[in-house]
Amino acid sequence: MSIPPSNSEPYKKIIVNRVEQNKKSNNSFSQFPTDLTYPNPVSILVCFFKKFTMHFSFKNKISTAALKQDLLELKQLFVSLSIEDLSHQLEFIQKLSLLWHKIIEDCNPISLSLSKGSDFLKKIADFIQIINHFPANEDHSLGYYLQEHVGEKWVPFPFMELLQELHIDYQKAQDKSYLANWIKILSSIIDQLPSNAS
Repeated sequence: MSIPPSNSEPYKKIIVNRVEQNKKSNNSFSQFPTDLTYPNPVSILVCFFKKFTMHFSFKNKISTAALKQDLLELKQLFVSLSIEDLSHQLEFIQKLSLLWHKIIEDCNPISLSLSKGSDFLKKIADFIQIINHFPANEDHSLGYYLQEHVGEKWVPFPFMELLQELHIDYQKAQDKSYLANWIKILSSIIDQLPSNAS
């Protein structure tokens, strides 16, 4: 190692020699093993693609048996609401909300949007949109309340009023009411559902 004399130029290059001990030492960081085998890049891509598609994929096969049962139950709840004002009964509200979640799970929105050839899935997607946008020009829709797990932790009064208005509307308009229309749509979907679980 050379240190410049004090009277030398201040910007002159300082040369520092390596310590001989560090050159000969084998105690430095261990090297990677030479016998390490790396996976084939193609297999890495295939594995990544499988995980990616599993994470973002939809259910390839919708259980029509479970879906049919859930739609039948939803239809029955709508029929019950048309006959009797159940808007303030917590058990009814909980059943309605939980059933709505099961229907959404049975055929998730991705599978509904990607299944253009299946007529009954298109009808289900349309029905879900009807519920999600009813009533028009309101702050919160029926679909909003159903998706927020109404009845488990909270029961908002506007939701109960909405159910009560559906009951009153049916009592006044009968076949021209919203509930009657939804019951017809559900019946049509249920009739179109394939009998086998696909």
